Amino acid sequence: MKKGFLLIPFATMALAQDYQIHVLKENETLSELLKARGYVPLYGDENWVQKTLEMNHLTMESARKIKKGFPIILPKKPEVAEIEIEELKEDIVSTKKAAVIRRGLFGNTISDHQNVFLELDYYTNSIETGSDSIAMNENYGLGVRVDGLNDYAIGNLTYNYYGSMFVYTHGSGQFEKENDFSASFEPTYRAQTGIRINAPEIGFEFGPEVLLEERSRIFQEEDEYQIGRDRTGWLGFRAAKTYDIDHLQYITHITYSRKVLQQTIDGTDIFAASDVSAGVKVNLSHDYYFGLDAHSTQYDNIGVKRENGFGLNFSYNLK
Repeated sequence: MKKGFLLIPFATMALAQDYQIHVLKENETLSELLKARGYVPLYGDENWVQKTLEMNHLTMESARKIKKGFPIILPKKPEVAEIEIEELKEDIVSTKKAAVIRRGLFGNTISDHQNVFLELDYYTNSIETGSDSIAMNENYGLGVRVDGLNDYAIGNLTYNYYGSMFVYTHGSGQFEKENDFSASFEPTYRAQTGIRINAPEIGFEFGPEVLLEERSRIFQEEDEYQIGRDRTGWLGFRAAKTYDIDHLQYITHITYSRKVLQQTIDGTDIFAASDVSAGVKVNLSHDYYFGLDAHSTQYDNIGVKRENGFGLNFSYNLK
């Protein structure tokens, strides 16, 4: 019997070497905790996020709903030699405690409660009229996206925000039938924001989305093509779902929106329009994402039937 009691402390010590218990603090997320403790990369070969989820019998969806006071079992911590020297730095002057140094370009100037991404876009566009089509194959965008990390609760629902601002430049549009004609477009400006809502009984995110846009637009009056410019407001609904496959994270989305506001700047007629877009993003590594997007816009009262686009994007987490 005495031998049995003697084994208990040794078993406890052995477990302590392989596992750690951490109680979540206010507004602390699982990914932030793992990153701060040196469990990097979060995804990829080591996949510390997946290991931690399995150890705690959690999924990606249920992990987003855990709150302050929830105990998390952490895997055996990586050896110090495996942690990059830039990841932890002793801040002797101010707090005399270990301060986390983030990987991103502006990591220490960005709030812990949001991710900020720099994104580059490229896409092609095809505009179909009643008698011709215009190809726009050189469209480039640069912008910033922000994703909130603190979930807010209303009953059983949790929600968060996201937003973006982009500038796009356009090459000339080439007419398919009228080879001698081309169209030039001024830059496009877009500002977008939305809310991501999670419900316990639904396995995906959903919520409203608002887009404000200023752009040049081609339209047809009788047999003549003209280019006008307008400001429009779009109201939409977005659904998104995240998958983890072969140590990579995939984020898929689909959005339906309608034009609800319009201010004509130069010549554009008042028109009605609706848009459907879909895409997928892949978390290539700790801070890098690659995505594909497609959209189709249907027009009325402007002499243009539809506008179809396909593009790719590359984003970098600045934090």
